[in-house]
Amino acid sequence: MEGGAELLGHFIKRDLWDEARVIIAPVRYMAGTPAPLFNNASVRTLASGPDKIDFHTHQQAPAEEWSW
Repeated sequence: MEGGAELLGHFIKRDLWDEARVIIAPVRYMAGTPAPLFNNASVRTLASGPDKIDFHTHQQAPAEEWSW
């Protein structure tokens, strides 16, 4: 599922998600709608160029390797 901050926030608040991949770029925007936050720590992090990708899971641990 992909959507804006409000839609994603509704799914997170209602525990209706399994995994999330959060892409963090080295650029900060000072305006706009902030992304929803996850209360749990990422289970994996990987670099893709200058970006960082954090993997979050909700209730179960991920497989040893995740497919893209």
